[in-house]
Amino acid sequence: MKVITLTPQQFDTFMLTSINSNPWQTSSYGEIMSKFNYEVYYIGFEESGILVGASLMLARTVYMGFKHFYAPRGIITNYDDLKTLTTIIDELKKYIFKQKGLVYTFDPFIIRNLRDRKGNIIASNKNADLIVETIKKCRVEFKGDWIYFEGIQPRFYAAVPTPITPEKLFKSLSKQIRNKLRKSVKFGIEIYQDETKDIDEMFKLHGKFTKRPIEYYRELKTNFGDNLEIYYAKINTAKYVYNSKILYERAIDEADTLNNIIQDEGYKGRNMRSVLNKKMEMDKVLSCYKSHLLNATELLKNNPNGLVIGLTIVLKHKKSIYLFEDSYLREYGNLSPVHLLRWKIIEKYCQNASHINIGAVTGEFNKAENKFRGINEVRLNYGSVAAEYIGEFSHIVNKPIFSLYNADRVTFRI
Repeated sequence: MKVITLTPQQFDTFMLTSINSNPWQTSSYGEIMSKFNYEVYYIGFEESGILVGASLMLARTVYMGFKHFYAPRGIITNYDDLKTLTTIIDELKKYIFKQKGLVYTFDPFIIRNLRDRKGNIIASNKNADLIVETIKKCRVEFKGDWIYFEGIQPRFYAAVPTPITPEKLFKSLSKQIRNKLRKSVKFGIEIYQDETKDIDEMFKLHGKFTKRPIEYYRELKTNFGDNLEIYYAKINTAKYVYNSKILYERAIDEADTLNNIIQDEGYKGRNMRSVLNKKMEMDKVLSCYKSHLLNATELLKNNPNGLVIGLTIVLKHKKSIYLFEDSYLREYGNLSPVHLLRWKIIEKYCQNASHINIGAVTGEFNKAENKFRGINEVRLNYGSVAAEYIGEFSHIVNKPIFSLYNADRVTFRI
């Protein structure tokens, strides 16, 4: 076997036939990262004239001219062919050393388990343990079963099992999510796609919540082209006022009815405890709807054409959908704009996509112990499962130089 240099076109052609390809292993992504101080390598592993593996490698000079190499969601090959996998790793070590590599890291796009929202395993990759042990035998360090966000990329993601009809999927959503979606629509939140992909307009909102520069998103648009989509959540302020008024008036009527019952029956009615409880709950609802009506009226006055309060950036790769990033104005979080954004995107693609990735979650499913429990509770309530990847591996190829280097100095931002 030998390691060869591929053109971006040759690399993408190989990826089209691989079941483990992903957006991070494309020349589109490589072109983006080349603009942000990364060297980009497209390498192939050739056996008897046949390409049996490939990987995009990012590199940064970190110490005395030596580099840290990283294969995001790579290396791409048939991981069930353990003999070929072993040879690839051995050849990669030699290649990295020749390129003045100090260390290299990779986190394969290989799922170990699928778990339900409570963490119970519902499906497993029977070869996962053997793959991990095979890589470790190549003297490559396994970073362990990380459950939070310790690695360069998260190890757990929420994914919607597809294909499925929107109707069936909606029934599988948690009651909490269904209520949020209905509330969002009720208060005039509308979702639309920006066909122009106006990055400057997008960044007016998203720029408040990301550390990435606007140039990154311009490159994203340039390189992913039709595989990039931007969706917005917008308050229809006129509808918000109209529906808030209706809900407020209905709540007044219900509160008046309960008041009349209490006045007529005194405190001796057989169901009076239930009535009083309903009255207290209705008072809270009435206060909430009144607040909505006041806010809606002010919003309509200042934003007669509506107000954009959230967005989601989507990347498409072959038949897979990735909810790449999202953001929303926190003062309108009670209208659940991101919940509705996610649902509308999932609804659009759930019948035809092979995979819908909602975003990272943790591998800690005990709510009391999970410091990021809010992330899990939201993303695992869309009829989704937690896809657990096998994890991150790293190998030091130049130990004498590495002993002089503080590895914490380098950070790959993906």
